[in-house]
Amino acid sequence: MAGHAGQSREDIQVPGLSKAQRAVFACLTAKPNELVRHEELLAVIKGHSPKTIHSHIMDIRRILRQNDQRTKIETVSGSGYILRM
Repeated sequence: MAGHAGQSREDIQVPGLSKAQRAVFACLTAKPNELVRHEELLAVIKGHSPKTIHSHIMDIRRILRQNDQRTKIETVSGSGYILRM
């Protein structure tokens, strides 16, 4: 299953994500275990607010849990998010 040890970040497939959620998730997977700042996420889905980014992150977390993914998204308060693989 995606997110397990031995898989590259390009192998991660998460069914059920919207186009905007896929863009946010792709930004996170490009920098696993590194901070992705709110500004970076806003740049990939232009015209969205920080509140919308937060909603997308919550939805992605829910979908990851539903798909039994081991991949987690950690919130760094006031800064952004870290994808833990």
